[in-house]
Amino acid sequence: MDATAFADHTMLESQPGVVENPHGGYHIHIQLNEHEPGTIRNRLLNPCPAMPSGTRVLVEMSVFEDCVLFTLQDGDAIVVHVDDPRAAGSVVFFYHADGTLWRVVPIEQLNPGWVLGIYCFRGDLHKFDARMVRMHSRPARPLQRTRPTFWGTAGWRDGVAYVPLGLVWRIQKWQQSSLSQPHITKPNDKQVEQLSQAYPADVQRILAVREQCEKTVTYQIGGLALLLNYVARIGLVETVNRYCPREGNVSDGTVIAVLVINRLLSPRPLSRMTEWVEDTGLHLLLGIADPEELNYDRLADALLAVYPHWQTIAAKITLRAVDEFQLKIDTIHYDLTSVFFHGEYEESDWVTFGYSRDKRPDKPQVNIGISATADGEVVLPGGSSIHSGDTNDGTTTVPAHERLHKLFQRSDLLVTGDSIMHDAENMLTISRAHGRFLGATKMTKSIRNVVTSCTKSEFETLPASTKAAGHDQGHLPLVTLQSQREAFQERA
Repeated sequence: MDATAFADHTMLESQPGVVENPHGGYHIHIQLNEHEPGTIRNRLLNPCPAMPSGTRVLVEMSVFEDCVLFTLQDGDAIVVHVDDPRAAGSVVFFYHADGTLWRVVPIEQLNPGWVLGIYCFRGDLHKFDARMVRMHSRPARPLQRTRPTFWGTAGWRDGVAYVPLGLVWRIQKWQQSSLSQPHITKPNDKQVEQLSQAYPADVQRILAVREQCEKTVTYQIGGLALLLNYVARIGLVETVNRYCPREGNVSDGTVIAVLVINRLLSPRPLSRMTEWVEDTGLHLLLGIADPEELNYDRLADALLAVYPHWQTIAAKITLRAVDEFQLKIDTIHYDLTSVFFHGEYEESDWVTFGYSRDKRPDKPQVNIGISATADGEVVLPGGSSIHSGDTNDGTTTVPAHERLHKLFQRSDLLVTGDSIMHDAENMLTISRAHGRFLGATKMTKSIRNVVTSCTKSEFETLPASTKAAGHDQGHLPLVTLQSQREAFQERA
């Protein structure tokens, strides 16, 4: 159907939003209940004219029996009798809040003639397609003539009725009553006029409850508010947007923030992120009108955009966090961990088989070198790194020192690690760069001779939790690299 076919038609003054089609049926114009305008992409790619003036905002759409009911925001309703020959060929035009066309739906798709049960669609038509599939999967029930239908109870004589919502409620009440002849209680013209001017008390109460139910939604935000505060303090969104600018409703920085928060609270695969965002209400806290904007493709686009800049972004955020939270970086703990994967990654340079810390040698993995502060074990993303699954731990030690020295512009950092990282070659390289490290080492015969020959003054006492080992005041005497080097030179 040509979307511009309705442009020259005249809007009925008595039925705003309803246009008679000279070729049969009606064109019904409905504006979606959106809080944000359509996306820039929609405005650029949508060649359809703007919605006609007077188009009303949809609160809810209900499909039942042989009717389609559009509940409008101004307190009126449009009822379409799809079984009426005059309604055949009718089409519903749905528009975004900015006036661009969202979808054109023939009335027969909404209701093929008789629908078993009542199917309600929210004003933003969330999950429209899924609800349509469910509705059409239900078998139609033969029309029961033992009781008048909703349309028959109302006594309307056209294919479309534009009436006060209060009257719709009254008719629904009459239709469900046990009266053998409901037509006796049909409202006359005077009653309809009274209802259009002011709703009766009982109708007002019903509408008040209905409005409250539609507008009140409760979310258990849990740790969302806390994490959003931390995300703001480290400047995550702003930093990502600085290196990954993008036009649109949702920036890459916001998408990355969603991924980070989800990872911390309740990790989900990308394909289920939209569902999680909607359930938690995170989109509302971030000012995103529709959680569908955080779909799989949008998340993947953000990750691809960030990947070339992730090291720079991580460094900026780390420095901001150290300054914001006054983190102590004099002593840093460094170690490798791993994450294993399911599936085939034959062409990947990162996901490979190697030593499994998870006791899953049958799974390929990626190694992650993590640097964390000694006070609280706060991970420093700018000082961390990613390695292939078959990387030897010891080969990452020197690059880790270099990365930390470059990040913090300091060479006096004390970096701790386990014995496998501090072999002779690594210790010599770090020492020549004036670096400091602390780690366990095997007590070989030559090292034992050096240690036993050192005087007490050559040892440096470092803080350690060693009370259980019998050391006074929780301090452990350790020989420093400088002491070892001097002792070796003297014995040489």
